[in-house]
Amino acid sequence: MNLFKTTSYCKMPKRIRNCILPKISNEVEIAIIEKLWGDNRRIGNYFRKRSKHLIYYRIGGGRYWKIFTTFQPTFRLNSVDSASSRENHLYFERERHRDLALAVYSSTLFYWYFLLTTNGRDLNPSDLAEFPVDLEDISPIIRNCSCDLVDMLMENYKLNKVLKEKFSKLTGSIEYEEFYPRKAKSIIDKIDDALAQHYGFTNKEKDFLINYDYKYRMGLI
Repeated sequence: MNLFKTTSYCKMPKRIRNCILPKISNEVEIAIIEKLWGDNRRIGNYFRKRSKHLIYYRIGGGRYWKIFTTFQPTFRLNSVDSASSRENHLYFERERHRDLALAVYSSTLFYWYFLLTTNGRDLNPSDLAEFPVDLEDISPIIRNCSCDLVDMLMENYKLNKVLKEKFSKLTGSIEYEEFYPRKAKSIIDKIDDALAQHYGFTNKEKDFLINYDYKYRMGLI
């Protein structure tokens, strides 16, 4: 007997995070999880309290995309430069650690992980910190490729951004930048290809990730 006819279930062989039941539905996802959690270090091991190498992100919003940048998005309140109350930051000791982390967080791999292990809405610090990757264990070829792709991704965001304006009765006039990651999907796919090499994903596993929620993320439905 099924709870929902369109919902399928799959047994998870081991716990991946405390108090988390991952929302998995097929054997491909289990294979990806086993390879992903084979990395004993977590990205949070590289977080610092403060540094000049930081990532900007919003703690909520972004239904099908989570946006991370190396630059602070424009935000003006009543024509005065400011920062959104939803903006948060991650700090890293080294620039290459920041860029590798941003590549990971911008990947479809992370989007899939996020939906599996969170409420699918909020970006809590623990969700970001617990992603399994050792930033020092990535091969130089993959590291250099990923950092170059981050530069390309940031340029794409800046090129396709739109400055929007809205009015709040509570705070007044607000101007903010809106980004369109779906226009950078080809760059993000290359990031996922590099990560697939790092984790040893098969072509089937990589294709599953690259095409995960594709129609919804690309606005085709």
